[in-house]
Amino acid sequence: MILLSMISLIGFVISLLLYTIYLYVQSRKNNFEKELIEAMRIISETMKNGAGLETAVTKISQQPGQVSSMFKLILIDVNNGLSFVDALHKRGKHSSRIFTYFGNVMKLGAETGEDISSMLDALSEKVWSIKHLEEEIRTKTTVPLLMLQFIAIFLIPVLFVYASGAIGYSVDVASYAFLSYIAFIFSIIDFIIFKDGMKALLSIPLFASIFGIGLTLIAPLFENFFRL
Repeated sequence: MILLSMISLIGFVISLLLYTIYLYVQSRKNNFEKELIEAMRIISETMKNGAGLETAVTKISQQPGQVSSMFKLILIDVNNGLSFVDALHKRGKHSSRIFTYFGNVMKLGAETGEDISSMLDALSEKVWSIKHLEEEIRTKTTVPLLMLQFIAIFLIPVLFVYASGAIGYSVDVASYAFLSYIAFIFSIIDFIIFKDGMKALLSIPLFASIFGIGLTLIAPLFENFFRL
């Protein structure tokens, strides 16, 4: 039981740290995409008023935010001789899917001579509606999932302790395999709802360690009733 408690506690600290870092990175990425959608609208509006692309990008670079910082670097690349499309490709390799869409639109406009502002309007409207729908789904499903997880954190260890005492098994490190399996099931549910594979993967050790801690706290309460 002591070993299980130590494993659970260490696992909880490590997995919570990794999970928190991942959520922070995802939050920054989400904010970046929102800023980029607004930036596309500003670029489109500026170009419709007769200004050139460089003027529109310069306007974005003067505003606060992550997108502003990236566009400042893009302008530096352009001033050093790169085309705007090449500078976008250089700076946006690992940014986000929306930045990739933005780069594709700019490349298409440069190659075909089509109206960039109209294409940016269509793109920003489409990606904004998609992100709005994703956030709406996330908002509606997060609370029920958290409630289910909260109940499970207390219920699963209690049920496991009861079953162990009833059939005469001891609660030891082998119990962690069972808890890990339950955590895996929860991660699958998380993936089905949020469509985020990395988040679901990181949730496995987090849930398993939480269940392990719950087990080590609950088991002593039942030692007078079950044979542990």
